[in-house]
Amino acid sequence: MYLLKQRNLPALISHLGQGYESTGKFGEVRINPKNQFFREIVLQIDENQPSDESVRTAHFFPGRPIPIEWVKAEFGDLSSAGTDKNGMRHYDVLRLVNERSGRLEFLAERSRANGEEHTTRISIWCW
Repeated sequence: MYLLKQRNLPALISHLGQGYESTGKFGEVRINPKNQFFREIVLQIDENQPSDESVRTAHFFPGRPIPIEWVKAEFGDLSSAGTDKNGMRHYDVLRLVNERSGRLEFLAERSRANGEEHTTRISIWCW
């Protein structure tokens, strides 16, 4: 969260990616991550401050599913925020970094093979 609030869109693209393309939505780009742990990263600028290109939201898509149990072990205050219409469960963690609030969201789906939940997207929002 700290990284997002301190950098504008061009700086984050340079720091996190090796090339980018527009998603077709205003203020949103898809970058090819430098770190192979992720297959894709999508950055969105803050619609309230489009001129300074501050990034408000980042969505990280892991290259492979991450067991939600690993996430729970790292974030003791992880809470379930419910299940969406596609059966994906949302987990949230709220944080305060340098007087700025933010939210981490882990989107998880249940494996049909073994019933375990795996994270398929990590989203970060900063205000």
